[in-house]
Amino acid sequence: MDRKYFYIIVIILFSLSVSAEELPGPFILSADNEILLDNYEKLLIASGNASFEMEDILVKADQITVFSNENFILAEGTGLTIKIGEQLFEGSRLEFNYQNMTGSLEDMHSRINELSINGSRISLVKTGNYEIEKVQLTPCKFEEPHYSITAKKVIVYPGDRITARGVWLNFAGHKVFYLPSYTLKYHSETASFENTSFVNELGYRDGIYLTMVYPYEFSGDFSGEIRGEINQYGDKNIVMENILKLKPDLFLLNSYLYQYIIEDDGTLSRKNEMKAGLNFKRQGIDIYTGIKKDFLSESIFYELNGKYRLGKFTFNYFNEFKDNELNRENYNIRYNSRYPLELVYRKGYSIDYLPFLKITGPYYNERDINLRSFFGIGKSANKDIVSNKTELELALNKKIIETAKFKLELDGNLKANYYQPPDGDNQMYYHYGIGLNSTYHDKFTENIHYKLQAGYNQRQDGGMAYLPEDRIESTETIRAGIGLSFYKQEELSAWHLKLDTAYDLEIQSLEELNLILNRELDCYEYYINLSLLDKKLEFGMHF
Repeated sequence: MDRKYFYIIVIILFSLSVSAEELPGPFILSADNEILLDNYEKLLIASGNASFEMEDILVKADQITVFSNENFILAEGTGLTIKIGEQLFEGSRLEFNYQNMTGSLEDMHSRINELSINGSRISLVKTGNYEIEKVQLTPCKFEEPHYSITAKKVIVYPGDRITARGVWLNFAGHKVFYLPSYTLKYHSETASFENTSFVNELGYRDGIYLTMVYPYEFSGDFSGEIRGEINQYGDKNIVMENILKLKPDLFLLNSYLYQYIIEDDGTLSRKNEMKAGLNFKRQGIDIYTGIKKDFLSESIFYELNGKYRLGKFTFNYFNEFKDNELNRENYNIRYNSRYPLELVYRKGYSIDYLPFLKITGPYYNERDINLRSFFGIGKSANKDIVSNKTELELALNKKIIETAKFKLELDGNLKANYYQPPDGDNQMYYHYGIGLNSTYHDKFTENIHYKLQAGYNQRQDGGMAYLPEDRIESTETIRAGIGLSFYKQEELSAWHLKLDTAYDLEIQSLEELNLILNRELDCYEYYINLSLLDKKLEFGMHF
């Protein structure tokens, strides 16, 4: 049977009681079997691979009933889908008002970016948000996910975030722990959601370590995030930040930082601070004023921070007062153009600019050569040493050979500093780096691939650095590596084995010899890293 098509104009002809102002149309209703018209009840019933299409809405189902008086459709049957813009939902029963764009879909399934979402019922609301009941969310692609989040209810804000209520984290089919609220934030640059698991990383590196992130939103006006990292040696780094919306352009912010970390050189880094303040945002204006308590020094800090955007110009202002005296200040003006300019004045930091002009030079990209440049001039200070300073920086990348299997590229950078100290002779200091790196990859079979890597890297300096911040260490290193990958039939599932070496030419000594085993799955990975030189073992899991 030929496919039949009926347009909204048909409804207007047989339904004179419905005014044109009430009709949202036009729409297209089609079916493989038949479309029944009930003029008395103002119904259209389409069956057999039926579809309803209007503007950016497309519904497909075994049967679709259109209630023209109510601007409402009912769709049922296997293979039921509704597409709103680019977002596709699957389900078993759809009730949808196509005039005010609201409705519900039962037994729904969808995929939003890298997340699979299953729910008993989804409510489509006029604002474009989605409310889903009894939900499972997971980035895993397998039918039985490795880990997932189950929630009583989630609200999807397309292109922004997903907020869940009554949340359980499930791993390997078991409930691990519960949280009252959890928020997955959308990252536009990577087109993916952040923190799809409460635990970001778990492993062993000179002791067991754990990193966690807990973003939450208890209402549309109150949200926050807790980030933490702890390890077996007692290191702790915990940050809590909260935002309360008082008005559409006025927010109350507060944060807490606790840090106790033993650095690699044995020094102890400690912080224990609490902040609170008001933030005002409106039409390019962003102003924050607040107070900070340092519990270690028993000091009180007051802060005023402002930003204003006007066309291509951005103005920033920052003042921090400690015990009623100016402690730090920072002002800058940035002009965003093809060659951005930034004039900076800051004082009270480890590196001060008094002031300093930064200019980003033209970007050259021709014939596989990428060249970037940077120029700066002004007065700089580091560790109480002050000097007028001019600096030039160049960064080069050149693809020498690039084929389907082999790549050879050259990287280079040069930074030159010219000093004019107030009480000494002018002097020059420069350092440069050169890197020549190659990669070759091929496969023994469709499932077994290999990769060879080799590179030479050198960093050298010359002259005398008047400011300590500019000094670098000279190095000259050869690196090599060989990797073997076994890809399984499941999507995004593989084993990787790699041997990495590094040889220091200056001291003529083997610096690194590492054997790395990595297991990659569709939504997480784990690894074992064995240092063959110092007999150290590391392992961990990334989510």
